[in-house]
Amino acid sequence: MIGDSIIKNFLLYPHIWQHYFTKNIYLNCGISGDSTQHVLWRAKNLTLPSTIKNVFILCGSNNVNKDSPIEIVNGIVSIGLSFIEQYKNIQVFLSGIIPRDSAVSVKRDIIYYINHHIEFFCSNNKGFYYVNPGKQWTNKDNSLKKDLFFKDNLHLIEKGYVKLSESIIKAFQSASNQLAKSKTHEDYNVKMSYHEQFPPLSEEYFRASSDGYSNGSLPLHSSITKNDHFN
Repeated sequence: MIGDSIIKNFLLYPHIWQHYFTKNIYLNCGISGDSTQHVLWRAKNLTLPSTIKNVFILCGSNNVNKDSPIEIVNGIVSIGLSFIEQYKNIQVFLSGIIPRDSAVSVKRDIIYYINHHIEFFCSNNKGFYYVNPGKQWTNKDNSLKKDLFFKDNLHLIEKGYVKLSESIIKAFQSASNQLAKSKTHEDYNVKMSYHEQFPPLSEEYFRASSDGYSNGSLPLHSSITKNDHFN
């Protein structure tokens, strides 16, 4: 599993991690504060066993204040494509971003839009699976459920991690059932080309927004060129 503080903070509840994820030996590669740019850098530079079967990616919330929705979508997709290129027959699980803020907000609307496009991409590309974080994070008045979140209206508490874990396991099981009914996706043929689905990212998007990873441009995915228009 790779991503930002939502992934890292699974470690605050080791009993939850042990219950859901130790059976198949999952690694926690979450780093607090990471944007999609940072996660992409790590995806390209991590050394993982060649036998890796699944990768779960959850990030993007830290980009909402500084990048356009399509840039965030393309960043998340690029992370998945990086794993697809490096590891044979890997299954890539792209998670929708969990709602944030105490009530309906611009950020909440952006997250909804991002999740819609991530789901669309996964439904049209072999080897990719969308993990729906679910709709029960908010009350009827659209406020966040207090029993799932810390007071910052962003990070999850214990019950929130149980809910997220169940969504992840459900997606894993669904993917496993799909593969059992079909041939391996070794050839990795997409139904539509990447550029037919999303405009390419701007090069500026991949410049580090904080120290700690590189002093220049972060690596771009090989299929991405300059274009920063969202449509």
